[in-house]
Amino acid sequence: MKRFRSIISLLLALLLIPGAFSACAETDEEVLEGILANFEQLAAIPRPSHHEEKVGAFLVAWAQAQGFDVYQDETGNVIFDVPATEGYEEAPTVALQAHMDMVAVSSDPNFDALNTPVRTIRSEDTLTADGTSLGADDGIGVASILYLATSQAAHGPLRAIITVNEEDGMTGMFGLDASVVEDVSFLLNLDAETLGEAIISSAAGTVLTAAQEPLRTAPTLDAAVSVTLDGLLGGHSGVMIDKGRINAVQALGDLLLSLRQAGVSYELASFQGGTAANAIPTSATALLVVGAQDAARVETITGEYAKALASAYSASDPGLTATVSQAEMPQTVFDASQAENIVDYAALVFDGLHTLSQSVQGLVESSSNLGVFRADADAVTSVQYVRSSQAALQDSICLKQQRLAERLGYTISQQKMAEAWPVNTGSTLQSIMQEVYREQTGEELKLACVHAGLECGTFARMNEALDIISIGPELHDVHSVKETLYLDSIVPFYRLLEGTLARLSEAR
Repeated sequence: MKRFRSIISLLLALLLIPGAFSACAETDEEVLEGILANFEQLAAIPRPSHHEEKVGAFLVAWAQAQGFDVYQDETGNVIFDVPATEGYEEAPTVALQAHMDMVAVSSDPNFDALNTPVRTIRSEDTLTADGTSLGADDGIGVASILYLATSQAAHGPLRAIITVNEEDGMTGMFGLDASVVEDVSFLLNLDAETLGEAIISSAAGTVLTAAQEPLRTAPTLDAAVSVTLDGLLGGHSGVMIDKGRINAVQALGDLLLSLRQAGVSYELASFQGGTAANAIPTSATALLVVGAQDAARVETITGEYAKALASAYSASDPGLTATVSQAEMPQTVFDASQAENIVDYAALVFDGLHTLSQSVQGLVESSSNLGVFRADADAVTSVQYVRSSQAALQDSICLKQQRLAERLGYTISQQKMAEAWPVNTGSTLQSIMQEVYREQTGEELKLACVHAGLECGTFARMNEALDIISIGPELHDVHSVKETLYLDSIVPFYRLLEGTLARLSEAR
């Protein structure tokens, strides 16, 4: 009888706690189907980066229909406030953040990204798209915000911030007014891609473009040879920059310096390699005009250089090849002084790992990648991607790259791609989310830092007191026609979000 009274007392106490039963009021099936229903609405709206007008209008209309206070800023970002659950009005304000645009790619060469909706394919375990990218990056984050905003979950005041053009320069984030997070205490970014992992730091990103006008003259030597380095592994500079892989452009620049040092006279007709600022170049080619007596020396020195390079990088780049072949004589070559500057820049510009974090074991803190290099009759340009999770180091690398470029006759421009988001060693949000995840799963939540850019960095600069974390369900092969959302990760991701918000609502 005493035990029965205790149970009754406990139930009565719970009834007096606002939202005590609301945290998990919806079943797992209701959560899954509700979030996917929202995602299907988004998938029906074409929304490639820079073309978010339709999806922005949809989000504004949706928020208005719920009676939320909503507005769309001049950049196109949509912001709406969700009132607190009754009894939690005095809890700290929490922002939920995602981006509405997607990388729209297709296996169809005639794909019309502006007018073709995503056709989803649902299996028992996954959601994919029919011949296109799925757009779960970050449509699933947006869909989850919409679901939670109308759910019975317990939470304090919420602010939804849904940005435009995250994928191609973060211009939506950079156009956001800082007052949006002035009164916010915690921010949960829903743009991560691994269940059971929370991101707590990301790097700033700046693209540096160096350029000069080609100065061309007629060749004076006898023979044209093409020198190529190929077969390198490369990789994404935000992920593989610390793996010791050869940058083909810089390696070829080193080879051309070695030819000069060995006394080989050559005239530079062209030098090019790399495909993207954030990709480590896997091949590079230079077209040289040399004296007939030096053609064999070029081949010998190249072979010796390649052999030494292959030995030094046998683990990271086992497929290195170097070839020298006869080529058609070009009509023009670079002016001797400009040719020297071009080669010097390729060889001497800083490339690779710069610093490791002093507070996070193994984290790449700063780096620079010489991703694209082109010198021919039409243009002389190079593009580098500089990253750092420390703003001071980011600025330092950019300044040094700029000074070298200017001394070698280049003009240089910068485009900020992301702000630095340093590790917050005193984060309350991290501790709470770890506790919730442990209670829900019996496992430990992994805290991860990425050497790539997230919108979190700009939020951190807008409000230095803001406590930020990034989570998401399991996504693979984003930005490709193989993009896959794993359905069994959606509910655990949502429960972690829901449970964290409930716990934060108690943080008066």
